Amino acid sequence: MDFHNQMQNNIQNNTPIYVRPIPQKENGMSTAAMATGITGAVSLLFLPFFPFLPFILTSTSIVLALLSKGRNKKLSAHAKAGFITSICSLAAICLLFVFIFCLFINSDDYKQEFMDEFNRSYEEIYGEPFEFDLSDESFSVNMR
Repeated sequence: MDFHNQMQNNIQNNTPIYVRPIPQKENGMSTAAMATGITGAVSLLFLPFFPFLPFILTSTSIVLALLSKGRNKKLSAHAKAGFITSICSLAAICLLFVFIFCLFINSDDYKQEFMDEFNRSYEEIYGEPFEFDLSDESFSVNMR
């Protein structure tokens, strides 16, 4: 009865009751997701030497982060860190590849190689050369 009276007094006096939050336990997968996400972000520095390493590490981190969730409704802190780091790394890789591709496709050497290969393939298939003027403005790509 004493506990009931105490609760009644707390409710009547509007005294807040402190309820301690239950911390979510970190599991091995969430820690591995964070580690592979950070490693994937750092591996961007070695992109010229190992071009597929960041893709492998970041995609592994995303999978581990999602699998670490299990039956919980939310991701743990380590899993969130790995997931966010991996998404940012993948976005940086994609932007870098688009930038490199845009620089590469605007080079005249690439255009000439492309047209030579196209002419060779066209002549093999149809038996006559494909006549195309490379100086034509419709073939150029403008990056403005």
